[in-house]
Amino acid sequence: MGRKFNKKTAVREISSKKLLLIAAIIAVTAIIAASIFILSILRRKPVAAFYGLSESTQKAISSELADFTIMTYNASKPLAAQLKYGKKADILFTSGGKAVSDAVPTTEKNKAALPHTVLDGMISSARMSAPLNTEGAVLAVPVLINNYEIDINRPLMRNSGYASLDSWADIDKFARSMHGKITAPVIMAGGDDRELINITGALCEALQGKAAWDNIVSKIKESVAAGKDTEMDFETVLSDLCSTQESPLYMTDRMLSSWYKDGILYPETFHMKTSDVKSFMESELCAISFLTLTQHRAVAPGSINNYDSQYYPSSPDASARNFTSPLLFIIPLRKNKQGTDIIKAFAKDRQEKISRATGLAPVQADSRVPDRQADDVRYWVAASGAPLPALADAAFSDDSVRADFAQALRTQIKYK
Repeated sequence: MGRKFNKKTAVREISSKKLLLIAAIIAVTAIIAASIFILSILRRKPVAAFYGLSESTQKAISSELADFTIMTYNASKPLAAQLKYGKKADILFTSGGKAVSDAVPTTEKNKAALPHTVLDGMISSARMSAPLNTEGAVLAVPVLINNYEIDINRPLMRNSGYASLDSWADIDKFARSMHGKITAPVIMAGGDDRELINITGALCEALQGKAAWDNIVSKIKESVAAGKDTEMDFETVLSDLCSTQESPLYMTDRMLSSWYKDGILYPETFHMKTSDVKSFMESELCAISFLTLTQHRAVAPGSINNYDSQYYPSSPDASARNFTSPLLFIIPLRKNKQGTDIIKAFAKDRQEKISRATGLAPVQADSRVPDRQADDVRYWVAASGAPLPALADAAFSDDSVRADFAQALRTQIKYK
């Protein structure tokens, strides 16, 4: 006889089968979802971020990052908070200074430092600038060099009997001889907060040395950390930095103030932007211009060819030089093969290509260069100590604070 039908047993068996089927569907769904997630990670484009670089430099570098998603952090705000709470990047392009010191803790946390061999072939001063962890691995890789330079109107200089201006005494004498003969004996972008601060920092190093520059950075940071970061606060700080012959900004303040009061520094200097300096140079309205290698590139070729570029001369008291030649760094924020590969390529094989694209000087000693200006900058930096970052990047991370300091600096030069 067959087994007697048991309704309760049949219901239990059907329920069990349904549960097994549901479990199987859930398991398959989970496997598919996991596979899609893993594939999305594997196929995800790595992210390259920029912070504080010019639009032209970003565009030139981005052209070499076809396999990356590009993003830009807000350069008017501190980087540290954006790295912690904002969108995540795999690699970061930025200039030396506070941005690098804010970013490398992320590199250390994610164990993304690169072997020291990534610096092979670089000029020694660039290698010296690369931050290392306790095991000697590289936390940020220098790849390009900008520079704060002086451009001298060559025909005016030659007509004044100079073959070159090799000292600050020569520069001062030539500038004063141009008073009344040309619209602007000396110009700079004094209306641009960053440029005014950076030129002041470069002058400080040239006139009183790196120790004086370090002192300025320290005093500014101390004031900001204490909450004393208004224009009035910075007027007090600057008064102290310029007060006596031993003060770190004394010689810079003395020179700029005398130039301004004597009409050597163009009266509208503290309203001028880099575009104004460019226009003055192209119109042959100035004898001496303070600008950067990047800004030099923007001047029309037919005009810039009438100017000789040179580094800031040493003062008699400067025994060694650390030029204000901001390095462009790539920072590995996360472990990522594509990120690592592109950093290594930028540091070695693509040096000539990115130097030509950006107009900046390469850090590789044997790399070909786009022109004499880039070659000169690399030579100057190679022959000196580790280059200094721009003062505005070394001492500040917030545009509003930077602006207050720049305004206090204008007041110091013009009225004190």
